[in-house]
Amino acid sequence: MENTEFLRAISAIIKEEIKPITQRLDNMEKDIITIKSDMATKTDITRLENKIEQYGEVQPKAIYHLLQLTSKKVDNIHEDVKSLAEVTGEHEIKIRSLARRPV
Repeated sequence: MENTEFLRAISAIIKEEIKPITQRLDNMEKDIITIKSDMATKTDITRLENKIEQYGEVQPKAIYHLLQLTSKKVDNIHEDVKSLAEVTGEHEIKIRSLARRPV
């Protein structure tokens, strides 16, 4: 019987010593689960890379289109100024432009 009591006592001591280790392992497991849920997957990274690539292809086209529209509008404004100059007289416009410039 003494052996049985001795083994129970040792078993109780071992269980008490193991509790903090078990708790730390449980906390580590929770931390790993949190880290995994926060990490981007390979699929996420591939999707982002594809979006970046698409954006890189679309943006230059959009800028080129915007520059074409701007150029056309500037050309129209230039033609309108020419027409106004013909109506009011080119010399009159140049005189007024010079008068507005600081000397």
